[in-house]
Amino acid sequence: MNTKNQKAISQIAEASDYADIENILLDCLKDVCDIDIKIVSKDNATQFDPKSWSYISISSDYILVIKTAALTHQLKETIQYLLPYLKIKVENLALKEKKDFYKQCDYLTGLQSIDSFRKSMNTSYAANKDCLNALVILNIHRFKVFNDSYGYEVGNSLLSHISEQITLLLGYSSSIVARTYGDEFAFFLPNVESRDSVIALVTSIRNIIEIPICIEEHLIHININIGVAFSDSMEKNATSEDLMRYANVAVGFAKENYFDKLHVFDRLIMAKIQRDLYLDTEINTAIYMNNFHLVYQPIISTDNITLIGVEALIRWDHKTQGMISPAEFIPLAEKTGQIFEIEKFVLRSACEFMSKCYADAKAKGIKHVAYASVNVSGQQLAFPGFVESVVEVLESTGLPPEYLCLEITETALMKFPDVAIKVLEHLYDLGIKTSIDDFGTGYSSLAYLNQFKVDTLKIDGSFINSLSQTEEAKAIVQSILTLAKTLNLHVIAEGVEDVNQIMILKELGGVSLQGYYFSRPLDADIAKRYLGESLIGHPFIPDINPNTQKKI
Repeated sequence: MNTKNQKAISQIAEASDYADIENILLDCLKDVCDIDIKIVSKDNATQFDPKSWSYISISSDYILVIKTAALTHQLKETIQYLLPYLKIKVENLALKEKKDFYKQCDYLTGLQSIDSFRKSMNTSYAANKDCLNALVILNIHRFKVFNDSYGYEVGNSLLSHISEQITLLLGYSSSIVARTYGDEFAFFLPNVESRDSVIALVTSIRNIIEIPICIEEHLIHININIGVAFSDSMEKNATSEDLMRYANVAVGFAKENYFDKLHVFDRLIMAKIQRDLYLDTEINTAIYMNNFHLVYQPIISTDNITLIGVEALIRWDHKTQGMISPAEFIPLAEKTGQIFEIEKFVLRSACEFMSKCYADAKAKGIKHVAYASVNVSGQQLAFPGFVESVVEVLESTGLPPEYLCLEITETALMKFPDVAIKVLEHLYDLGIKTSIDDFGTGYSSLAYLNQFKVDTLKIDGSFINSLSQTEEAKAIVQSILTLAKTLNLHVIAEGVEDVNQIMILKELGGVSLQGYYFSRPLDADIAKRYLGESLIGHPFIPDINPNTQKKI
């Protein structure tokens, strides 16, 4: 190997691109003959006339084309010697090219990648910072289901189709489009005319994309979640990254909202996010510091107006925020998974409370008949080992199972109907009462009702509220009572607030009552006293003066 060839090999190894390699070869061969050398992709080789140029393959995608008066022995020998090093280097450069390409572009759709999109959007946003700009994120609802059901080829075809539709429908020369994640697309619209024009454009894109499409003999119906953020919703010094963050927040809300799948970011959303983030931390603290407590709302028999049970309700008296409504923190806890610890606390506390009432009655020789009703979420119901955990609490607190009732909403039951059937049957066999809460408001459970081993139906307060106002509400309540009688189920009407409702319910018959007419939820010591009085036959006297009731 001569010195010149050795030098060429070292230089080829250090070359940064194809032009470098061409220059290295020309320098190496200039003393051999008059020559021109190009490295080109095989797709572009046709521009070099084979009558004038010689072709040498150096990789699966690239060839070396040589133009010279004559291929001398020395030229052939030198090229042959350098060829293995050329192949390695060209393949490495080609691999780098592909990596660089995929950094900039999505391999499937050819749209910009997330990193490239961020850079392009940042540049465009800076150039249009005094204008109204919009960022739109489109998410394919349940895309994983399509992949799992039909295979990745169908999923990829669907992504390509959506990409083509977005690009075609935008028709906006300054727009920047990207596939940002597996099931998400984004496009930045600088200097838009108005919010309405963007919403109209986005709505038309969604309507077109949601038209069913046939892919490999599968008719695909998709739904799109859309989040939109406008620059005029942001602080003065906000950046394109802030716009991206707000659009992601908006699409997150769209995913959670069954009825409104197009969500525009606004200040109220950000305030809710910040509030939820604050409460998330505070809930963890409250669980750890045992800051929650229970109150108990009486359940009254219409036969003799005695207290037959209480519903345990959680309360949170925050040290700086005051009373925080369960309507605010329970849905958040269900989303974060904190609901499991909260419901453990509620179950144990309620069982401990009722166990003390049971022990007091037993010590006095009085038959205990009242029960404690505890709400159970759908997540808890479906959690493996749920029944065992309930049994453990009953055993450790000494409460007989017949004095516990677990309330599950109709909607929660219908999320996991097959699981619910097995769990309810197990609870029934153990002697634990169960109740379907908010009956008539969730997904229809009528088809499963005869399979659900439950003891009670709780008529939702919305029907009771309209009871004295519309015949329709009365007819619905009558139908529920008839159904319950046929299935031998107890019925509780919740949300009872006035005497007219009580008169109608007594007329219909076969229903127990719960609501503010009788009592707001009571502190444990007061509820315990009322339970004790009921056990010796005293009727429950409602306090109908709201000013004398403690609002808890």
